[in-house]
Amino acid sequence: MDSIEQAEKLRLLFTSLWEIMYNNGERNWINGINIIITSLTPPNYNGLENAKDAIESANRTFGSMLRGNGSFSDYFIWKDDFKERIKANEEFDKIKNDIYNLLP
Repeated sequence: MDSIEQAEKLRLLFTSLWEIMYNNGERNWINGINIIITSLTPPNYNGLENAKDAIESANRTFGSMLRGNGSFSDYFIWKDDFKERIKANEEFDKIKNDIYNLLP
């Protein structure tokens, strides 16, 4: 897969992540996700040179969000109903895993 295709797949995955979080009331972490989406958006990739540089930027930004206690890695979707909570977080975790697999 070339960098342009990889950047587009990542952009779509991060957009899905953003939508799930926004629809569940998240207003903090979506700011970082929005920065990543912007950097992965062609044609100018938010002023970065190319798709490869955009992917590296997304990787750095996402990596910084995952460090330490209380980081994005601790984020989960809360639903009062346990079964709904499990289902929502399984979908959310699948998208995060797909992102991890595409990032360098």
